[in-house]
Amino acid sequence: MKKVVFALVSSVLLFALTFASISTETAQAATEVNLTQMKLPLLKQSSIKLASADDYIVEDEPNDSIRNANKLPLNTTIAGAFSTDFDKDMYKIAVKETGTLRIAGSYYGSSSIELIFGLSDKNGKIFEIDDIYEDEEDDLVTQVFTYENVKPGTYYIKAMDSGQYFSGDPYVLLVDYEDTTPPKTLTVNKVTSKTTTVTGKTEAKAIVQVKLGSKVLGKATADSKGNFKVKIKAQKKGKKLTIIASDKAGNSKKVSVTVK
Repeated sequence: MKKVVFALVSSVLLFALTFASISTETAQAATEVNLTQMKLPLLKQSSIKLASADDYIVEDEPNDSIRNANKLPLNTTIAGAFSTDFDKDMYKIAVKETGTLRIAGSYYGSSSIELIFGLSDKNGKIFEIDDIYEDEEDDLVTQVFTYENVKPGTYYIKAMDSGQYFSGDPYVLLVDYEDTTPPKTLTVNKVTSKTTTVTGKTEAKAIVQVKLGSKVLGKATADSKGNFKVKIKAQKKGKKLTIIASDKAGNSKKVSVTVK
């Protein structure tokens, strides 16, 4: 089934959100992550087709239930519209590590819709929102819902118009995910006064540092299996070293070892 024809949107609108007066973590995080990439895409007066994955993607109707929900990659912008009265759009997301999930929704205030959306699991349980940020600027209405400590699993976003009437007016959703889980494993093999390579195991591709106090003795990246080898100068017996493993999101785990 082809997507209903959208009205022509005359220009691409980038977010220019100013959070100077907002003290919430949501606003700060939204500035740091991908909200500035969110946009109402330029849509032509023709059937909607998949756009460049580097820009945004477009919903594929029908997607009004969990069974036919569109898969929505994390950190991706999607454009949609409500094609019939009482239409709702369902999106499926997969979370692999415990973290913070932010869903940003935007639409034109002068359009015929009032976008509402929320997060649920496969059983329809609706999750409570931990923080809300709202903004309206240059006719662009934006809401950002933050969900903290979201566990690994499959979740669903339901978007709908509060009036539940057909309009064809566009909206966009952006799903941003922040990994807040440190590496689960960090083991270090015995270090002696003759050791010049510190070895062990941690999360795959984690960056591993060996420190003596605040001084970094060496640094390396763990391989695809989590094995690491960090070259250092031999240290005197009794010195206490700190080994720190950091994942790509900046979460870290550390252990201390004493030179034997």
